Amino acid sequence: MRFMTLALLPLLVHCGGSNVRVATATDQSAVKPAAVAPTPAAETITLNFAWPAGKHHIAHELAQVHDGAAAPGSFKTSMDVSVEPADGALQILASNVTMATPEGMPGLPPQFVEAMVGLVPNYRVSPAGEFVDVIDAQGRYDAAMAKLDIPDGAKKMMFGQYQGDAIVAATKREWRGLVGRWKGRTLQVGVPIAEQTEIDLPNGQRATAGVDFSIERVPCNAADTGTGCVLIAGASKIDGDAALKAMSAGPAVMGIKVEYKSVAIEQRFELVTEPSTLVPHKFVSSFGIKADQVVMGEAVKSDMVSTETRTYTYK
Repeated sequence: MRFMTLALLPLLVHCGGSNVRVATATDQSAVKPAAVAPTPAAETITLNFAWPAGKHHIAHELAQVHDGAAAPGSFKTSMDVSVEPADGALQILASNVTMATPEGMPGLPPQFVEAMVGLVPNYRVSPAGEFVDVIDAQGRYDAAMAKLDIPDGAKKMMFGQYQGDAIVAATKREWRGLVGRWKGRTLQVGVPIAEQTEIDLPNGQRATAGVDFSIERVPCNAADTGTGCVLIAGASKIDGDAALKAMSAGPAVMGIKVEYKSVAIEQRFELVTEPSTLVPHKFVSSFGIKADQVVMGEAVKSDMVSTETRTYTYK
């Protein structure tokens, strides 16, 4: 049927009394479709670790918001940080640490401030940017706890996350967010990436979640007129049965076990950093949780967001 149809085409055209021309596959004078311009390839950016020796300053703010209002637990920290080569590694050392609560919030007792300042970790990383360890983690914890005139049980409940292996794990996760997760990677500008990550939960547990993030070129700070930095921004969510299981796995607090009916968890981050060195300029991380729960027989709804903002300036 295909050949019969082609054979009849000249006759059909002639009978139509027109000068219409039918182009066949072998007709070289047929009009060809216009060429489509290729889509430009997305820019690629390679991220490398190369922190220089020297000092920088960190202004750090932790803002706790419960049900839309500022809540206890918020504080501001300021410190100088030096990067010093030693024994084949880089030491990241904090000094001149100050801590205060935001204006309008209750102040912290002086002994608590002194203890928390003493708990700010010093740590080591390799020249390639691999986390090595926290320097004298247990010794710093013991010295800080000696400044507190409260029962040992209260110390453990309030500051246990700064003890030994716990502070090492927390510092390692913080380093991963700044450097470890990104060093050596090549990312495409504007192309979303999906991966798996782990989220720290308020009950002391950890949960695996998908994270979507992207990269774009941005100024390093408000005074920068160029785009010498990149912004890496992402978000993770856990809800439904996965969130219920993760939150229900936590231990009782002060003998009180919480029963969760529904949970939705969201974590976001934004890192502004120099791609050739991974020297950071700003890091923002937020953790939000909405939950319907039963506490001591009473139904309780909670909506909490905790946001940490670190701003880095260099001397």
